[in-house]
Amino acid sequence: MKVILLKDVPKLGRKGEVKDVSDGYARNFLILQNLASPATPENIKKAEEELKSKKVQKEHEHEGFHALRSALAEKGIVIKKKAYKNGKLYAAISGEEIIEALKKLDFPVPKNLEAEMIKFDSPIKTTGFHEAKIILGREEIKLQILCEPSS
Repeated sequence: MKVILLKDVPKLGRKGEVKDVSDGYARNFLILQNLASPATPENIKKAEEELKSKKVQKEHEHEGFHALRSALAEKGIVIKKKAYKNGKLYAAISGEEIIEALKKLDFPVPKNLEAEMIKFDSPIKTTGFHEAKIILGREEIKLQILCEPSS
């Protein structure tokens, strides 16, 4: 029986693939667990359209990412936070704060940019210059951050 996988199935295939499996495995496990649906012409067409739309969406995400990369090529951002007199911050800088700073400075921030995509070599807990990376898939943007004490 041919089925279209609705989710990734270990040792069988990835979501959207059409696989030929035994009738019992398809009926008694894959379809019951909502892991697959029968490969009817309508379902195949629907799966192909879904794959095309996801491909277009990924292309848009990468375009937004490249726009941000070119905007950040020569610039960094400044974040002001409360700090002790010795230069240590009350709280470390988070990914959300970096996204907010990018938005305030009118950088072209992609809609899909999330705080988890921003990686630090070590937490930013002091004033001064620091570096972070924004990672989308295999691509990354280096971001220069100046942390200043707020008054």
